[in-house]
Amino acid sequence: MLGASLSRLSVSCLLWNVKKGGSAAHQGLAFCDALFKIERDLHDVTSEERFAGRQERSKPLLEQFHAWLDMMSERTLPKSALGSAITYCRKQWRKLLGFLLDGRLELDNNRSERSIKPFVIGRKTGSSPMHSVGLAPAPSYIASLRLLRKMDSTHSDI
Repeated sequence: MLGASLSRLSVSCLLWNVKKGGSAAHQGLAFCDALFKIERDLHDVTSEERFAGRQERSKPLLEQFHAWLDMMSERTLPKSALGSAITYCRKQWRKLLGFLLDGRLELDNNRSERSIKPFVIGRKTGSSPMHSVGLAPAPSYIASLRLLRKMDSTHSDI
């Protein structure tokens, strides 16, 4: 579920290293790009086929990526942009592997983040009409239930 975060970190490292010709950042970004390409290839298949495709294609790539992260962690300053991204990836590794366990799971959590964005923004600004009387959470729960129902009906394999 960390795909988007890993990708953002890799992109920031890549942009930081482009001026210096940093091929290590390019390599890290290439792993992320390859994972997302596999996901695009498996987008229109059943969850069972997606699971099998991930086991065949994504799992070996993740093993290579993990070995690369281990190697690069020894060669990179931990507080550099690339070092921070590598440290983050290594600390979150078990969570990243979660999408391999079930074909219904997504590599990133973009859909979840987009669905809660209106509530988070409203909560932070206090713009919810129910906020002033202390009832702001109730509309959020109702909207969350509606979203789950919608997702369940539009994605029968989820």
